[in-house]
Amino acid sequence: PIVNTHTCQVNKIEALMRCPDLAGGFYNTEELIRNCEETSTIFDIDIAVLKQVNKDIEIIKQQCAVSELGISLNVSPNIFSCQSHVFNKWLFWLYELAQKTKVTLEITERALLNKSSTTLSVFRDFKKRGIEIAIDDFGVGYSSLITLVDFPISVIKIDRSFVKKLNKDETQYKQLINSIVTLADKLNLEVIAEGVEEAYQVNLLNKYGCHNLQGFYFSRALNKPDIIQYIRNPQWSDI
Repeated sequence: PIVNTHTCQVNKIEALMRCPDLAGGFYNTEELIRNCEETSTIFDIDIAVLKQVNKDIEIIKQQCAVSELGISLNVSPNIFSCQSHVFNKWLFWLYELAQKTKVTLEITERALLNKSSTTLSVFRDFKKRGIEIAIDDFGVGYSSLITLVDFPISVIKIDRSFVKKLNKDETQYKQLINSIVTLADKLNLEVIAEGVEEAYQVNLLNKYGCHNLQGFYFSRALNKPDIIQYIRNPQWSDI
């Protein structure tokens, strides 16, 4: 869940996929994605996730009695350069979902290195359809402030490594986060801080003007029945 500490509500949920291993745990997500990208099976996964979310989101909204609940999806940057028939199938399910709820696509800064006219055209079409683009892990990859202007970006996700530094007396990191939030505000961008685990991180981020937060302080990843219960019975109202 992604919560807004102003309203004390879940305003968006992020769809995650976990692959169980033989030991009863789960495969490392980063390694799994890297292997899937190398074998091109990542496209099947992206499409399968979209299909499942299309089924689940209406059930979740209905059982939680909410009319508005955003859904955030991670997407491989490779999808924008795959074969056209695969891309069109992915687009079909994406556009189906966008008719049911507000969709945010989380992409890494690596995807923004491709400034082809085709990619820009696709992103602009997303914006026309109400589909938001979020830069995931902002500040730790191929950061370039020019991408905030060249691409129709709507959301910045502050990486957990920055939020973790709030645990220490790291004045420069505090100033950096404050500057990111201020910049986003001037560019009319939404900011989400991920990796929030402690109450004082919540208080500092709120002080800087960042109220959309995600992390273990609020909840770990939940299955469908548990996320429905969590949205019904919020647990962070004491902030």
